[in-house]
Amino acid sequence: MSMNANWTWSHCTGYFQGFNTKTDQTVTVPDNPLFDRGDCDTDRRHVVNVSAVAQLPRFSNNSLRTVITGWQLAGIYRFSSGTPLAIQDGTDRELTGINHQRPNLVFPDQIYTGKSCAACQYLNPAAFAPQPLGTVGNLGWNSIVGPRFWGLDMALSRNFQIREKQSVQFRADAFNLTNSFIPSITPTANPISSAVPAFVNVSNNLFGQILSAQPTRKLQFALKYTF
Repeated sequence: MSMNANWTWSHCTGYFQGFNTKTDQTVTVPDNPLFDRGDCDTDRRHVVNVSAVAQLPRFSNNSLRTVITGWQLAGIYRFSSGTPLAIQDGTDRELTGINHQRPNLVFPDQIYTGKSCAACQYLNPAAFAPQPLGTVGNLGWNSIVGPRFWGLDMALSRNFQIREKQSVQFRADAFNLTNSFIPSITPTANPISSAVPAFVNVSNNLFGQILSAQPTRKLQFALKYTF
């Protein structure tokens, strides 16, 4: 049996130019570029990967050797922190025509509802409010974090030796083995469009709701003949 594990702890910060996917973004406050400093779109505070492979030994008993020997089980577990989210007004509240304007954060301690299920309200709409017309919202750029990601994949395989140079391998793979609901959101807008996704648009009725997920459990089987 062998096992490998790694954990990456990192933090990427900077200005929106060169660090995010919104190519139509301009400085929100022309005389204060520091106002748009925040986490990079690619920032993932924690990334964990654990992989293991176990193979059954060769048994001396003929029956056990025929039925059990050679089976191999492999698994991969992955975890990462949530994606930074740029919560946006969705409308021109500043009356400047600048894209991706941000609202006011009125209840900093009530941002998250603690729910991450299908159709759940992940963000609390009451924690945000459109700023008064002609003003700039106080919410920081990419200061809100989306749902965490995790996944467990496993594979079961065995080689059957037919002759010295011929073998047959049976393999079964399972992706999202537990068939769990793993939230998936699109935190950024299309870089060639000014459209704002509903999830981060405080003026949209679907704001903060989880309406998409990673694929459900998938199984695949393979039979390979080597000669």
